[in-house]
Amino acid sequence: MKQETYHRASWKEQIIQLQNEGNWHEMLQVAKRWTEAKPKNATAWYAVGLAFHQLGDYDHSSEAFQQSLELDPENAHAWANLGAVYSCLAEYEKAVEVYEIAIKKAPEEADILLCLGRAYLMVKRHQHKFGSVLEKLAGIDSEKAMELEACMMRNIIPGRNKNKRKKNKK
Repeated sequence: MKQETYHRASWKEQIIQLQNEGNWHEMLQVAKRWTEAKPKNATAWYAVGLAFHQLGDYDHSSEAFQQSLELDPENAHAWANLGAVYSCLAEYEKAVEVYEIAIKKAPEEADILLCLGRAYLMVKRHQHKFGSVLEKLAGIDSEKAMELEACMMRNIIPGRNKNKRKKNKK
């Protein structure tokens, strides 16, 4: 019965339904069929990227998001999701680069600011930019700003604790 529903619905409706269900394997299959039917559709490639990301296949996810961005370079969420892939791969310099592009496209998007702030914390040469991101985020979404502050504290405190342990061992 579900298959019948999927075939009657548009590609996008199918993807949204599968995403809401958390059915990433089926979403990937539908999204791949969508890209075969409509290879120039940026949303189809974006859906492939999301599914691969959720399944932990970051290389294919990255490729799909890049394909989506070739077709629609203004899609801030595709840039942000590409940044998330790079973060998962611990490629924080690349993550910062694409999150900065994403935030230029959607400057008031709290989720992207949160991700950008986290990436800044991971790259020493970008840490000086963290304060401005936190301040901007606080003006948009105070809960996400508190979450970012908590990330900062987790980054700072473990380093201090290690130093204390070293001193105590001497």
